[in-house]
Amino acid sequence: MKKVISLLLSTCLLCACTSKDDINRDVVVSFDSPISENTIWCAGFNLVWNDLKDTYNNGKDISFKDGKNILLDEVNASTFTKNNLSKESYYTKSGYKTPALKEEIKQGIKEKFNQESDVLEDIQFEKDSRDLCLYAMLYKKFQYLVPFDDIGQDTFKDKQYAFFGIKESTEEKRAQLYPMYYKDEDHFVIRMDTMENDSILICKGIEGKTFKEIYENSIKKHETYDGSYTFTEDDFFKMPKLNINMKKDFEELKNHPFDLKDGEYYISDALQTIRFTLDEKGGEVKSEAILGVNLAFAPFMEEEKKERYFFVDDTFTLFLMEQDKELPYLALHISDMENYKYE
Repeated sequence: MKKVISLLLSTCLLCACTSKDDINRDVVVSFDSPISENTIWCAGFNLVWNDLKDTYNNGKDISFKDGKNILLDEVNASTFTKNNLSKESYYTKSGYKTPALKEEIKQGIKEKFNQESDVLEDIQFEKDSRDLCLYAMLYKKFQYLVPFDDIGQDTFKDKQYAFFGIKESTEEKRAQLYPMYYKDEDHFVIRMDTMENDSILICKGIEGKTFKEIYENSIKKHETYDGSYTFTEDDFFKMPKLNINMKKDFEELKNHPFDLKDGEYYISDALQTIRFTLDEKGGEVKSEAILGVNLAFAPFMEEEKKERYFFVDDTFTLFLMEQDKELPYLALHISDMENYKYE
């Protein structure tokens, strides 16, 4: 009986454990962060962090003044940038943390993706705030040209889960699968293509301590592979359906003082949400990231002292007007106070 290939998704779609540095690695901040047994990464947090560096720090890395750089080197690395995404896939906005900015973000993601935010209500916005807020949403929805088969319950590590794949093989279904490397059922790389030109790379048995290493090693395996790149009638495919809904607060990045170009700040909010579904028809990705960057100290610019005297003791002119009007409703020009003195 032919064995059916079981797939382990191990590039950008994993998820929760603790690494040797005692950081919870269920969600990581960078493509080249250390990963644990169950970890997930999505680019949204990189977008807001890059915005923090580029817009508010002249493109320079953020440097914590207390020397506590947990996660900082990883997120400063800027492995992922906007150049890796189409403009249709993301929305970013930053500015002072005011209710006006909050409403602008809500309207922006509604108009672009017809989506609502899962994080904005977790952030405190205040009128006339000088604190900063940096926001990003990454949104993707894709379908296969031909749906795969709903296989039903099948085994993943001795437990039963919902699966999809190819139960009744057709040329159209097979054409959506591209074997990039195959050693045996425990070591392979296969690509799934979608109608929207998104590709899903699935790797099993490929070594690496970071997503970047796993990805690079997968490409190397592909480049040296001399087997068939065609998924044939003699090949088999099945895959667990995925439904991921995570919210991560990067506590390690918060409350460390650092300088930006206009003062000293600290991170008050560092949140990311990741929603991802994958089944026999296609998938959907929605990820939000938000940074609250609070002003801790605005540098005092010492000015040259020069005494000034505002003594109204000679001829003067006075205008009285409403603030939103162009012209005054009262005007005075006085050179002799005798008839105007207050008794």
